This record gives sequence, structure tokens and C-alpha cells, in this order.
Amino acid sequence: MITTQTQFIAAGGNRHPSGADWHGEQLAYASGHNIAVWNPQRHPQPGVTTLLAGHTETVNAVKQLSLPQTTTPLLISAAADKTVRLWSFKNGRYQEFLCLTDHQASVNTISVVKKSDVFVTGAADATVKVWKIGSASSTDGVDGSVINGESTSVNDIAI
Repeated sequence: MITTQTQFIAAGGNRHPSGADWHGEQLAYASGHNIAVWNPQRHPQPGVTTLLAGHTETVNAVKQLSLPQTTTPLLISAAADKTVRLWSFKNGRYQEFLCLTDHQASVNTISVVKKSDVFVTGAADATVKVWKIGSASSTDGVDGSVINGESTSVNDIAI
């Protein structure tokens, strides 16, 4: 009898400069309409541990962060579907807990303010939005403010 076992799971990455982020021993990266989570140190099966589905168009940006008030890891993803999604690690897996729909065009970039609960998104609608996460466990825990730009797409943000 022939037997098989999984050695690793792989997922291709999108070609967007903001589409991947290392945090500790974990890499989260854009893979089509999904976010792939990979921990190369994971045993016995190295490779992609999770594919997060939720976006309806290509994912452009992924960031990982740990909030100062909690040890719960968070992922933030942004896509051509005009949404920013927040994912919280609970019960051994990532779960989407919030979908922000304030941008009017493809969201191209995310930047996080280290050691804080603030992140910034930039989009093809020429806006930069500054977000503050109130509580990682609350669906109404994100407040945003807008910086309107000129008529040019925002493709990168550095803080």
C-alpha cells in the first residue's frame, strides 16, 4: 500500500512591494485574493500554515503588529477591493474581526506606528487614512481620520 503525507504547503505571492511582512518568526504575504501565513520554523510541517480568505480582489498590502495593551497578534490587509481587513489570532488561528470600507479605490499600502495602536493606509483615491485601534476584540474599535491628497494614487507610506 502506498501512503502519502504532507511535507509542506506553498502559495505564490503577489508582486506588490507592500505585499509581505515579517514579524518575529512569521511571514504574512499577499497571495491572490488571500493572505498566506508562513512560519519556516514550524515542525513537523514547514510551509504555509494558513490561507486567510475574505478579500474579493488582489491583496496589495499586509502588515503584522502587536498592540501594546495585548499580546494578541494582529494582521492588517489591504486590497484592490477598496477594503482594509483586520485579523486577530484567537483559538489557534487568525479570524477576521473588522472590514473597513472607507476608501473609494484600491488600497495600496499600510504602515504601522511601532509600539502603538495606530496604522495608516493609502489608496488610489488619493487619500491617506490614519486609524487608531481601540480594542482588538471589538468590532467598533477602530477610529479613522482622513488626509486628502491631490489627484495622484498613494502607493507607499513610511512612518
